[in-house]
Parts: sequence; structure tokens; C-alpha cells
Amino acid sequence: MKKYIGYIRVSNKDHENSLPAQRQKLRDYAVVKEFNLIKIYEEEKSAFRKSDRKVFRQMTEHLKQDDIAGVVFHKVDRSSRNMKDFALLEEFFDKKDIRVIEGEFDTKKSQGRFQFRMFCNMAVWYSENLSEEVTLKMKERLKLGYYPTNPPLGYRKGDKKIDTDWKKKHPDHNAKYVREMFELYDTGNYSYFSLAKFMHKKGVRNSQGGRVSKGIIERVLKDRFYYGIIDWRSSKTGEITTYEGNHEPIISAELYERVKNRRQGRVNTKGGSGKQTYSRMLNCACGRLLYPETPTSRSGSRDYTYLRCQNKDCDFKSINENVMEDLIVEELRKYQIKPEFFAEYKNGMMEMNEMIFKEGEEQRESINQRLAQIEAEKQRIRQGFIQGLFEAEEATSLRKDLEAEKTELLNRLNRESNAMDEAYFKTAEHFLETFQILADKYKTAKPEIKREVLDLFFSKRILKDGKTLFKPNTIVKQVSLIANLSNGRGGRTRTGGLVVPNHAR
Repeated sequence: MKKYIGYIRVSNKDHENSLPAQRQKLRDYAVVKEFNLIKIYEEEKSAFRKSDRKVFRQMTEHLKQDDIAGVVFHKVDRSSRNMKDFALLEEFFDKKDIRVIEGEFDTKKSQGRFQFRMFCNMAVWYSENLSEEVTLKMKERLKLGYYPTNPPLGYRKGDKKIDTDWKKKHPDHNAKYVREMFELYDTGNYSYFSLAKFMHKKGVRNSQGGRVSKGIIERVLKDRFYYGIIDWRSSKTGEITTYEGNHEPIISAELYERVKNRRQGRVNTKGGSGKQTYSRMLNCACGRLLYPETPTSRSGSRDYTYLRCQNKDCDFKSINENVMEDLIVEELRKYQIKPEFFAEYKNGMMEMNEMIFKEGEEQRESINQRLAQIEAEKQRIRQGFIQGLFEAEEATSLRKDLEAEKTELLNRLNRESNAMDEAYFKTAEHFLETFQILADKYKTAKPEIKREVLDLFFSKRILKDGKTLFKPNTIVKQVSLIANLSNGRGGRTRTGGLVVPNHAR
């Protein structure tokens, strides 16, 4: 028997797709298909970040082994909800058997791959839409002055069994320690490190019960929440919106300002490296991170920003940020998609949609015929009951069975009618359009957008001898490969099995 592995992901415990239910469905499927399901990988904790999917990474590493024939998922959205993980699965299409119980996609054929990708887009859309809904609810709470998540150190955490809003408004036993942190730092006799050490001796612990670090002290002293102001940072854009909280302040605004002035006078702010666009985003060839510096000219202005390597033994010293951006733009152009690809893409999607619709016409016609038969049978049962051919209990049972079959057929008919949604194509079209316009729009984008682009496109970003040594992420490779294949053989070169443009060499 061929060896397979399985993967299941956490869901709502009250939902039918919880871990135990998924696990049993995978085992039952293996029995029916007669293969050996040797291991099921279980993601027991919800992944708030893409980097949290440790079990998923372990599963893909196991899948690479020669004796493993494939992997089984319950549903597409139980495998992942981000494009990076789906791209990892696509790498196995030609080598492994990717099974999805609900859907039965044959990823060995183009039709099955197309269906798999469309459902992947739907899963990603669902996740992003849910995130938007949660964000909207959080903003509503913030406008009312409530903190929508667990509050900072010094305030009580919400409890669903009692008044959650009251809990989040009132200080807890740590409030006196928070107040003391501000007062001690205001004396000028403590640094972050020495204050963290002092508070640890007094018994203050972090949320996991461990040592209070200097990072925690710094976050506390920077948080305006303690005198009644909520600064809410968007997880997507990084922008901060300010709200007036209705919780009880632990310190006064005057004490906070005094601590702020002391912090800013003590912390080395040369160049403001923590706030610059490319802070900690690029590596020197020696392995060190490049930090931005904005030196002051004789006139007192700061017109230029440089990215500098802090390694004294490194030959590389610095590069102008504008020059660095020009190099980044040239790197992005390597993966720019030609306009002709979009015309081919749209035509291909339309043809595929028409083909699938025609294939489903016969099945829909068959379902409609059976629905008409059910109505006729219900009418005969009614007449038979009136004529005394059926007892009341027998007639009711027969009608109940027909109604159940009718409901199932209507559900199938609805699924067939909505199998292909234009939104799937639009999502893919907008995603690919990014690769067409990004290089031209990059330099005018906001700093937070530039950082997101670098994270999305490149897994490694190294500068050596004034040249970029960037390693593209898997999804970038996949899109570049598809685009170049669609553009024809002209203007591209095969290198190491990967199709890349000539100018990218």
C-alpha cells in the first residue's frame, strides 16, 4: 500500500470541522481508497502570523521523502489560507499526489489544478474578509473608548462570564508597579535594564510568568494608555489612530510627558534608524544588517539618508538611500509581467468558465428532471392517501423521504450554479496586475508599503559590491514562471530548470 500523510488544522471546537472530526474523515478516506495513512500532522493552535505554521512546514518536509506518495486534506481551506503556503503545495503537483477529500481535485491534470487554485483564492478571500470584519468591529469598540483586545500590563483582562467592559476599564494589582515604573524612571536614576531588574526583584512577572525584560519596560513607558489615550496601530498599514479611552488612568499626563522627555534625551536617536523605511530590511554581504543614518549638514538640514554597515571590519561603508531604491526598482523589473499576458489570461479564464458551464449543463438538466419527478410522486402519494391506498403514517414517511431528496438536489443544483465565481478571476487578475505596475509605482509608495513589498517578493535581501543579491519568494517564482511560459519562448532563457527573462540573468 502506498504511504500517505495527512494534515488537519484547528477550527472552532463547536464546528463540525474540528480536529477530531477532520482526523476521523482522513482515516475513513484512507480505508476507502486503500492506502496507508502513516501520520496525520495536526495544527492545534490558530496561526495569527504566517510564520506560526510550524507544523505545516514539518508536513511539507516529510512530503519530500521518496517513500511518501502524497498528502491528504479534508478541505482546501483546512490546508491553508495564505498564498505562500498554497505556492509550496504547487511545487509538489508533478511529484506527489495532493488529495482533498471534499472536492477530489486531480492535481495531476490541468483541470484539477485550476479548480484547486480557484478554491485556494476563495479560502484566501474568506480569511482576508474575516480580518476586515474583525477590524471593523474593533474600530467600533475603540470609538466607544474600549480596548478591543487584552489590555496592557496593569489592567484587568476581560472575562466573558462577567462584565468584560468593566474589567478592561479598571486597574488590577499590577497598577501600582506600573505607576512606580514611571516614577522611578522620572528620577533619572534608572535605565530600562536596571529598572527591569529592580521590578523583577519586587515580584513583577510578564504574562508567561517569566522575567520582565527591558523591552517590556520600554513599551510600558511609551504607552499613552496609562493616562487615558489609546494609540491603535493598524496591522496592515502600520498607521496609528488615536482614541480617547474611558478607562481609569494609572498616571497623569504630566508624569508621562516628563518621562517622555527623559527617554528622548537618553536614547540615541542618530538618524532615527528605527523609523526609517529600510531599517533592518537589508543585509550587507558580511551578514550584518544595514541601518539608516541621516547626517546633519553644516546648514543644519538633513537632506540625505544613507544605509550603513556597522561592521568595522567590513569593506562596505554606506550607500545613498535613493541609489538603493534605484537598485530595488531594477530588481523588481526582473519579475515584471508583459501586458500581453493579461489578454491571454482573460481569454483563457473565459474559455475555462464556458467549458465548465457546458460540462455542468447535463448534470443540471438531470437534477431538474428528477425534481419534476419528485413533485409528480408527491402528487400520486397525496391521491393514493385520499383513495385509501396509503395509511397516514406511510404517506407521511414517503413524502418526508422525497422532501429530503429534493433538498439535497436543490443544494447540489445551487453548488453547480455557483461553481465558478467571477470574483475568483478578479482576485487573480488584481494579484497579477501588481507584477505589471509595481516597478513603476514603487518609489512613490509609502514607506510601510515599500517594506511590505520587500517582504512579499524577497526572502533574502543582500547588498554586495554595490549590487543586489535578492532571492525571490516562492510565489514570485511561480508567477514569473507562469507569465514567461504564457509569453512564448522568445525573450527568455532556461536556467537551472527555472524560466526567467533574459534581462534577469
